[in-house]
Amino acid sequence: MQENNIKDTYDSVPYTSNPFAISSIFRLEAIAKMSGFEPAPHEKCRVLELGCSFGGNLMMSALRCPDSEFIGIDLSSEQIERGSKIVEQMGIKNLKLIQGDISQIATGGGSREFGKKFDYIIVHGIYSWVPDFVKDAIFEVGKNYLSPHGLIYISYNTYPGWKGKDVLRDLMLFAASNETALSIAAAKDIAKAEIDANGELSAKNKLAMAKGFCTALVDFSEKIGQDECYKLGISRHTINFAKEHVLTNNPEKDYYVMHEYFETFNDPCYFKDFVAKARSHGLDYVADTHLQSHFSQIFEAIPAGMMPNDRIIKEQFGDFLLNKAFRCSILGLKESVLELFKAGGGLDGGVKKSVLESLYLQAGFEYQNSPDGKLEIISKLNKAHKINPELKWLCDEFNALYPGTLSLKDLLEKYSQKQDIIWASVAQLLALGVIDFSAAPLRVLGYEGAKTRVKESLRGYISYFANTDAPVIGAANELNALISLSPLEAKVALLCDGRDLGKVLKGFKDIIKSSGQSLVQVRNGKQEKIEAPNDAVFKGFLDNILEKLSNAGYFEKI
Repeated sequence: MQENNIKDTYDSVPYTSNPFAISSIFRLEAIAKMSGFEPAPHEKCRVLELGCSFGGNLMMSALRCPDSEFIGIDLSSEQIERGSKIVEQMGIKNLKLIQGDISQIATGGGSREFGKKFDYIIVHGIYSWVPDFVKDAIFEVGKNYLSPHGLIYISYNTYPGWKGKDVLRDLMLFAASNETALSIAAAKDIAKAEIDANGELSAKNKLAMAKGFCTALVDFSEKIGQDECYKLGISRHTINFAKEHVLTNNPEKDYYVMHEYFETFNDPCYFKDFVAKARSHGLDYVADTHLQSHFSQIFEAIPAGMMPNDRIIKEQFGDFLLNKAFRCSILGLKESVLELFKAGGGLDGGVKKSVLESLYLQAGFEYQNSPDGKLEIISKLNKAHKINPELKWLCDEFNALYPGTLSLKDLLEKYSQKQDIIWASVAQLLALGVIDFSAAPLRVLGYEGAKTRVKESLRGYISYFANTDAPVIGAANELNALISLSPLEAKVALLCDGRDLGKVLKGFKDIIKSSGQSLVQVRNGKQEKIEAPNDAVFKGFLDNILEKLSNAGYFEKI
């Protein structure tokens, strides 16, 4: 019955196979270097993803690293079959999707592809949503198939942040239960159409009922006001969680709500317990992909004399203080991690300057004046932090390339007289999450006819989005971050083969005309069709599309 329920949720509300920059080998390699490991370079490594779905998290990385080998495993034969066809259509030669059971792979079963070790294993959005024996199998795969300095990335829901969400999940399951639906049907004759001949609600109908209840709750609370809610004793936590995590205006996010709140399993845990379980399987914790878990200023809130020496206990304290609900942990083989920390490695021991110089940094900043007329600098990556106005010159350097990456080595050479300031500032901004980082660059190159073109290696990838109205994978930039790429934008990208801008503009107009589409603009929060657009309007739309493609790193020099 559990397998049927899980299958029903995936079939009724398919989960888009998106790319995740946080789990990319470019990020993992950078974290490994910062921690003191000597990881396999992304240009030549072996990568395994457990629970890969259609393969959307591996495709861009495989295209960018043709000398590396990528394997994706998923239990769903339907998703593997469809994903494999997409891989073939895109012309990706170094990515193979295999239908398989994690539990069988852990004990040595499955494909011959598992005769060799992997440098990176990715497990995103799986761990908290499977039973305990599959959790054990995930760790066993890591222990049995990681290379000596290999890393396994596992994301999972954590307490204490999920304590409040547990209440919301229970509420939604109750509101969408068969018993509730039958009760409503008997009382008001409104739910009969939602119940099949066996008295069961479909996944889509469960989602609709739960969202309907949450909508009514939020509408009522807003109607009577916060003070009256307080007098009546209505939980603001439940209302706020419902607004923030369930009632989005984007139906495309329904798959997230479905799989986060309606899966048969959703099993958050405390970070310390996750690490203990990993250690019992021969693995150990290296780092989190978010540096704030290690360097957060929140640790200053721990009373003097009570700061623990143990790094796991320290980070668990941090999770309590931050009410953390999600983690992305990187593990290695226990013996390799122990050796690393004995040698003074790990993020707590500091990061070597030579390592930072080898990485690529990304940051963007907005400037505005405060009410007293003083300059304010706000990070685009982490708006919670304002930057010291005296660092405007440094922020200007990042802005000149954003969303492209900046080489710290180049920056230090340019400002040789400011090296101490640069080191101190970059270290602080990295710790705050204001600067992102990667082992690979993202170079933003504009389109110039006869000088640049869309990358030849990406034409098959882009063609998929150009010819698919309902893609089952999300598009990625060159660092594997999710971007929006409509069929129209993808078709325009394919026009950028070195022809001059005037011909690209003509091709853009022809696409609009032949498809019967209209240009649409947003005015006063509403979309409206532009009647009889002139050349200037077409040019403005085209410029926006080319900028998006440029920011994704899709262009190369001819």
